Amino acid sequence: MPYIIKSAVKSIYRDKWINLLSMLAIGSSLLILLITFLLVFNFHIATSRLPELFSLVVYLKDNLSEDETKKIITQLQGRNDVDGVKYLSKADALVEFKKTVKSAGVILEGLDENPLSSYIEIKLKKEYVSRPSVESISAEIKNINGVDEVYFGEKIAETIYFLKKSSQAVSIFLFIIVSIVVIFISHSTVKILFFRKKEEIEILKLLGATNGFIRAPFVLEGGILGVLGGIIAITSTAIIYLLIKYKLGTVIPVFEGIVLPWQIMPLSVLISLILGVIGSLIAVGRIRI
Repeated sequence: MPYIIKSAVKSIYRDKWINLLSMLAIGSSLLILLITFLLVFNFHIATSRLPELFSLVVYLKDNLSEDETKKIITQLQGRNDVDGVKYLSKADALVEFKKTVKSAGVILEGLDENPLSSYIEIKLKKEYVSRPSVESISAEIKNINGVDEVYFGEKIAETIYFLKKSSQAVSIFLFIIVSIVVIFISHSTVKILFFRKKEEIEILKLLGATNGFIRAPFVLEGGILGVLGGIIAITSTAIIYLLIKYKLGTVIPVFEGIVLPWQIMPLSVLISLILGVIGSLIAVGRIRI
């Protein structure tokens, strides 16, 4: 074991320029992934709040009794997909309308009675804010006795669902691409170093060294390159994050709220270690000793 570690460290130092380029390439690839993750993570936080702004509006039929209205409210509150309900009577609806539309006084002038209907505003649970779910829920609610009409912004629900799924798909796609790039870099580097040590390997074979013993330093070297590349990536990411938050944020306030989950840092190093080892294993596994 000491020989394997010593051999790997010595090889990294002796072929420092090749290894430095490999580390920078790995670090750059992981940096792109981490920056993308930072953007996607904050985009996900922003989009996760969108369902809270979405609501269904259930218009009730006129001349419903108080008991009938309470029965409808209770029925809606008991649904598994409903997070909360808010009832507005005809009078309350008129007040809200006047607050929303500044020219409401002119519009309603001359009318003898309140033309608006009482309604119930429904907040759905986040997992149900998608077009298919909202359409299904709306159809069920419309069949309740006393309900006149159900309004929902189907385009809004569809957009919220699309944004959430798109951000997840982008992050997964980039993770796969960057993983392949890191494995390829580790694979190529170890393969080059392997052939540069051809004579040293021949000597070890003559001394009776096993294939596993010969390959082990190269696998370890790939892992070290991955770790060092990961450290370069997380250091660069942290610097970029701090610059965006505390420098750019003073000019553009929206960047002040940007969040970096620091727990991703050690995980990134672990991932780069695993990818480096995988690339090395593929390289030494395909070379005949």
